[in-house]
Amino acid sequence: MTPKEPKTTHTKHKKPAHTKKPVSDAPAKSHTHAKHTHHTPEEDREQLMDEGLEAIYGDGAINFEKLDRNSNKLTRILIAAVVILSILAVTSWAGFFAYTKLFEVSHDENFTLDIVMQEELVSGQTTQIEIQYANPTTVPIASLDLDINLPSAFRVYSFSQEPANLDDLIWEIGSIPGMTDNKITIDGVWIAEAPSETPVQAYATYKPGNFNSDFEDIAVVYVTTLESTLVATIEGPEEASAGEDLDYTISVENSGEEPFENVLVSMDLPQGFYLESSDPELEAGGPAQWTIEYIDTLETIEITFSGVFASNVESFQYFDVAINLMTENREVEQSTAQAYTDVMQNDISVRVVANGATDETSVDVGGALRMSIGLENTQDAPIENLTVLLDFQADDSIPIAWSSSTLDSGTITSDGIYWQLDSIEPGEKILINTSFPIDSELGVGDADNFNVIASTTYSGRTVLSSPMEVSINSQADLQASVRYYEESGAALGNGPLPPQVGQTTTYRVIWTINNSLHDLEDITVSADLPPHVVWAGNATRDLGSINYNSSEHSVSWTIDSLSLELSNVQGEFSISITPDSNDIGSFIKLISGSDLSATDSSTDESLSDETDSLTTDLEDDLYASVEGGVVIE
Repeated sequence: MTPKEPKTTHTKHKKPAHTKKPVSDAPAKSHTHAKHTHHTPEEDREQLMDEGLEAIYGDGAINFEKLDRNSNKLTRILIAAVVILSILAVTSWAGFFAYTKLFEVSHDENFTLDIVMQEELVSGQTTQIEIQYANPTTVPIASLDLDINLPSAFRVYSFSQEPANLDDLIWEIGSIPGMTDNKITIDGVWIAEAPSETPVQAYATYKPGNFNSDFEDIAVVYVTTLESTLVATIEGPEEASAGEDLDYTISVENSGEEPFENVLVSMDLPQGFYLESSDPELEAGGPAQWTIEYIDTLETIEITFSGVFASNVESFQYFDVAINLMTENREVEQSTAQAYTDVMQNDISVRVVANGATDETSVDVGGALRMSIGLENTQDAPIENLTVLLDFQADDSIPIAWSSSTLDSGTITSDGIYWQLDSIEPGEKILINTSFPIDSELGVGDADNFNVIASTTYSGRTVLSSPMEVSINSQADLQASVRYYEESGAALGNGPLPPQVGQTTTYRVIWTINNSLHDLEDITVSADLPPHVVWAGNATRDLGSINYNSSEHSVSWTIDSLSLELSNVQGEFSISITPDSNDIGSFIKLISGSDLSATDSSTDESLSDETDSLTTDLEDDLYASVEGGVVIE
């Protein structure tokens, strides 16, 4: 018989009470098998915490089976949400990065646009402009339009490809396959202001084959123009005396290989220089400008002119010439030139002063133009047998009442006012005073501006003064009236006429502005109402605005501008009175004197006029004057 193995038994050892271990060191037990012993509340809390942590985590691994069922479900939802959101974020960032890279490729690499040309040119030089465009990718371009901006004066000779819109230089290129390039060539003559920096621009509007929207691109080249093939020069005496006949020559040279049309030659004359003749001739009274209709390649055209300096001109005097090409839109300056003449002091000086001014003045219609001619001998010897002439120059008849003029012993001739002097001693000054009334009946065909020049001739030599420019101010006339009836007899006012004590009568005030010669600006008409007069309103006017100021008891009519085409305008408003017993047997004052102020747009002179105060007499109203304006009971 096989002996039995000895039975294994487990001996349970009881711990002594004084060797009790802390709860945290005891093996974890379930609540159903735990042996209940007596502990303090703090020890109970620590034990429960240890047991809970061990139940959840065990030996370090997460044990989800020991979680509460509700907590387990919530945790799973939260974890799933975090995972989904992470995936979405990564996907969005990846999509955005891919789209951005694709956009950059489409905009920056699917199309290129360049302008190839010389960046320094001479105006009048032939040149070629290349507009290069390319599609460097495999993605085709569905459509392409090119818009080229050239200087307005650029003269086009030919295109390698005709534009769809010739006026605006727009090409409709259409589709472009991938990995292709092309260009548009423009041949022509570069014309620009000299000196200048001028842009040449090309705009592209295109749609890549993988997009539904249009993109734009621009190319710009700045071309520097320092000079032109059209060159101007001017030559004349470097020294001269006042009154001496002087000759000058302007040369215009086309040094290029292209002809030009409509070349404008303009000259600024120094103050006090009288241009007496020129070739080609100039229009009388017009500016110093000549037009060259055509100048061929390598051709030089000359313009000559002559004149004299006024007696009061001294020192360096400058002649400035400018050459411009006249285009449909503007004048394009090509070159400038300058010459000077050093004017020496003359033996005699001649000056003109008009109404206190030395170069220009204005005078009212009906006023007087007072002019003084001053002569001075500046040399050491006497000057004998002098004639003095005061010359009036205008395109139309001059509105002067010659028969009423004061001439200081002068004689009226076809050339002007004439004086004969025996001699002027060295250093002597002579003053001739005149006065010329401006005709108050200035009409059509009379000049509203003219020049006056004084000259003296001695020893076969003539010396002139600087010109005096005279402008006649516009005549702004104000009329004021108070009416009860219109001229046709229809009533404008209401109430008793003649006015009666205790009853209200309303009248109509009418202002009329009459204008002549020039446009007017900043027009104001104003008047005060007496304390017993009431503003009744109902204001009407042809222009501007009529306003009543209750604090000042005044009325004003303001107009910003009045064209000469409107020879007269009217403004009207109503006022009323209620007489009392003190007014019986008398006229009542209705409005103070009216004042007009305005500015002449041409002469920039201030104009004014005024009228008298008006009463219930109504002397301008035929129908009302019959009934009378004296207050009755």
